[in-house]
Amino acid sequence: MKDWGNGYIKVSSNTSDKNPNKFSVQYLPEGVIKKIKTGELDVIGTEEGRPTLFFGENKTVGSEIPTIWFEKLFYTNKGSGLLKDILLNNKFAYPKPIELIFETLKGTSQSGSVILDFFAGSGTTLHATMQLNSEDGGNRQCILVTNNENNICEEVTYERNRRVIQGYTNSKGEWVAGLSNNNLRYYKTEFVPSAKTEINRRRLTQLSTELLQIKEDCYTDITEAEGFDLNHCSIHTNERGKYTIVVYYSRTQIEVTEQLCVWIASRTDITEKVKIYGFSSEP
Repeated sequence: MKDWGNGYIKVSSNTSDKNPNKFSVQYLPEGVIKKIKTGELDVIGTEEGRPTLFFGENKTVGSEIPTIWFEKLFYTNKGSGLLKDILLNNKFAYPKPIELIFETLKGTSQSGSVILDFFAGSGTTLHATMQLNSEDGGNRQCILVTNNENNICEEVTYERNRRVIQGYTNSKGEWVAGLSNNNLRYYKTEFVPSAKTEINRRRLTQLSTELLQIKEDCYTDITEAEGFDLNHCSIHTNERGKYTIVVYYSRTQIEVTEQLCVWIASRTDITEKVKIYGFSSEP
């Protein structure tokens, strides 16, 4: 009753003949309530005869995402049809329709959100993220995780989104333009033995490089092109003036770092401070 009095609940009539309930009740998410309290969402009024709030463009709070979706666009067969169009096969059963995930992300994410799907399946979440970015100019990032059962990652998840980015010929022989303003990277996890040996330390250090690439958003490796030894260090760039350097433990670490400092000083295209990560197996 307190939430009702605050305008955080909406009661509306159901229009679908298939719904046995005359009314539906929608509760305002905590995230939206927080935005109202901080002033991020402007409340412009209430429903006539009810305390339910209106905000922005005369929309009722909580009305964008209903409790149940009955739209045929959200049926599983829509997802199956699209996936077959992209991959030209039926290697994955019951994929989620992109329309469903698109609307979910549209109603819950912001333009700079990072979206995590740890049961990636056919990769619909990433596809929907890229589609939403292309429509509203957002810069959302999406992380997919899968155990690669039955080679699903290589043959479905990755391949689907690779084609979506590059463009593909669908099952009707028609060319579908790609969402080319995106990039896709595939990482495989593996175990490093826990024994504290020099070999294991070096292995862990080398594998950490890719995590630093993700953290700094610098993926293009220019180490050897710039005359440095990959056993000593690695240099990565986002090709827009940002550089990240990783220096590995070796007997020449100090010497290599000095050479890198000279290299940094010679660059004329650097747009922000260069970060250097140094690894050492000693205290």
